[in-house]
This record gives sequence, structure tokens and C-alpha cells, in this order.
Amino acid sequence: MTGENNRIIHIYTFIAPKTLTDEVLAQGPAESFESSLPLGRFTIHLAHLEHQATAQFRVLAEGRLTSAQLSLKDEESTPEATYAWRIISDCKRAIQLHMESSRHCTSADIAQDLSIMCHQRHQLLIDGLPLPHWTAEQISTAPTELAWEQDVLQIVAAGAEPGRIMVQERVNNGFSHSLDQIILRDASGQRTHRPPAIKSPGMLNLTPDQAGSHGRGVLAVAGQDENTVNAIYLTAATLLAGLSRLRIVRRDVTEKLKHLRVLEGDDVQLNRIQDLTEAVRKLQLDLTVGVETYVDGIHLPELVVDEFRKSFQESLGLITSLASTQSLLESLSRVSETYLAESRTERERRNVRIRETWQIIALVASAVIFPFGLLLSYFGMSTNLDIPPETSAFDMNAYGVPWLITLLSSSVILVIAVALSIRNRLRSSA
Repeated sequence: MTGENNRIIHIYTFIAPKTLTDEVLAQGPAESFESSLPLGRFTIHLAHLEHQATAQFRVLAEGRLTSAQLSLKDEESTPEATYAWRIISDCKRAIQLHMESSRHCTSADIAQDLSIMCHQRHQLLIDGLPLPHWTAEQISTAPTELAWEQDVLQIVAAGAEPGRIMVQERVNNGFSHSLDQIILRDASGQRTHRPPAIKSPGMLNLTPDQAGSHGRGVLAVAGQDENTVNAIYLTAATLLAGLSRLRIVRRDVTEKLKHLRVLEGDDVQLNRIQDLTEAVRKLQLDLTVGVETYVDGIHLPELVVDEFRKSFQESLGLITSLASTQSLLESLSRVSETYLAESRTERERRNVRIRETWQIIALVASAVIFPFGLLLSYFGMSTNLDIPPETSAFDMNAYGVPWLITLLSSSVILVIAVALSIRNRLRSSA
């Protein structure tokens, strides 16, 4: 069940720019992550995952490295090992570099190696390049910047001798000092108790020849078969990608909230608010499809994996972070929808004011043009028919009645225009 050597996996996470994501998607189908792992009895549970979270994991590149290709900026030696590496994409913006080695060493050596590969990862070089630059070169033809994500996950499947010691310690003491050394990445000293942050799922410690525990960044097991280790490996890497996606959404939500602060107090601009509301809807979709499907165990209903998934989610704080992000996003959605309604109302009010202003202008113009136009027409007709041409247009004896009708008509139209103007002002102030 357990080989002689320890199986050690380091998973580094990065955030890719959208241009790289588009380039990855343009490359077409690639091997899925789960199909690259022997899963045995767990395979049947993955048969219908084509559209689920794990099926979005794609192996973009893979190869092998020797310890000669690895170095640290401070020239401290790296663990002597040969690494099989994979670069995994979730077809969004999360990129993972998986480095796997097989070594014969003690649990104290493993703890020291994990410490170097985790705590000094920013000084770690591959072929003289920092990990983000080297990873980008393997998957992109164009110069690309990958940003470090804060999470590192390290998985240890103990070999025969370290595993025997871990199991014996667990049986005798209730917990294993050797296992805790690995999980804490600290081989110094003996501990009198186990920190609460270290969790031991029951299904990983079911029989007297098994031991398994994890913290937030390290998972260590002994006495488990390869298929179980791979299923746990797949589950842990998937949850880690879900956490990366959650952080991306969280950062986007925070940026949108800052954007709302800028809009507040500004003359509400409908186009900008509409863009913001559409962006919020996309974030809600990203959260639902891109994160919630990662934390749902309905598609892998297996006791060992399901219990580990729940336990590891708790260590990552994934459910709590998801709930708080959902709350922030709901608040952002409500505020943006409110702004959108207000901006539409304000625009409609502005349009109404413009229409009313033009109505008043039209009435005033009508008060001048229409009555006096009729009066001028009357002058022309009456001069040719009844009244001598030399008669003045201001002769009230001749033109008194037309002038009276004209002035009355103009006055009525002007009164109507003034009344409309007063009504509009009163309605606007209300």
C-alpha cells in the first residue's frame, strides 16, 4: 500500500492576466487534470463531471526538473530531488504549478524541505528565473506576468518507514509528533499537545495502520493507497483553485465598491451605472459557477473524500469567506440597482424638463407668431377689399376689433405658458 519513498507534492498558485486566459482558451482542448491521475475506484464518481469544477482543470504543460535546475537567491541548497511538474489552469485566471518528487528521508527532513520550498518560494529560481516568470514561459509565447497568490499547498504521502512511525505514534499517543512536524513545517523539538489548527479527518485514520492530518497549507497521510492519495490531491487542488477564484471575485467586488464611492455625490451617469450593474451580474455568475461549484461535494459522493473536503474547507476558511463575499456582493448589487433606478429616474426627469421647456418656448412663439400672423393676413386682405390703402395699421377705428382679438389671443396663450411653467416648477420642487 505504501512505497519505500515519500511522495511530496508542492502546489504554487498564481493569478494570470485575462490576456493569458484568452490565449489558453484559444489553444483548444487539453488533457483534464483528473484524467492524468490514477484514481481507481474514485473514477466512477468523476464520470459525469464534464461541466463541473474539476473538469475545468486543464494540464497546460508538463515535464521534469532536476535539483540542479533549482536554486535560491541566497544560495542555500534546495532539496536533492527530481521533480515531475505540471502547470494547471482552471480556464479562468487561476494558474497552479505542481511539482512532485519521490524521496527517501525522515519526517524531520521532509519538514525542513517543505519549509524551504514554501517560506522561501519568492527566492526560489528555476533555470535562473523566479517561479512566476518560469511558469509563464512554459505556457505563453508572449511576455506574460503572473502574480503570486498567497496560497501554497504541500502534500506528503509518507513512505514505509516514516509512515510506520507516524502510525505507531498515533496509536500510542492519540496524535503523531512526526506528522505534526511535517504539517507545521518545523522539525524542532517535541510538542506536548496538538494545535487545534491541525485536523485529523476520521476516514484518514480509520484503521490502525493509517494516519492522516492536515493544516491550512500541508496535508500528510500514511498508510493510504495511491488512488486515495490522488483523490485527496485532486480535491485539495480544486478547493485551492476555488479559493483563488474567490479572492479574484473579492478583489473585484472591493474595486466596484470603491467605484461606487466615486459615483456617490456625482451627477449620476446612467451609462456608467449600467456598466457597473452589468459587471455586478457577471461577478454574481462568477461566484456561483466559479466558486460555489468547487465547494459542493454532491458530484463526488465518497466518504473519504467528502469528509476530507469538509475538513479542508474549514481549514481554508472557504465557506466563511464565500459567505462574506456573497454578502458584500449582495450589498453591491442592491446599491448599484438603487443607483441605476435613481439615474434612470433622474434622466427621465431631465427629459421631462427639457420637453416641458420646449413646450413653453413653443407656446410663447405661438403667442407671437400665430395671432400677429393672422392680423397681418387680415391687413393684407382688408386693404385690398374694404379699407383704403393709406389707412394706418394702428388706426383703431379701422382695425380696433382685429387688434383686440389678436392681443386677447396672444395674452391667453402667454397665460397658459406661464401657468405651465409655474406648474412644472412646483412639481419639480415637490
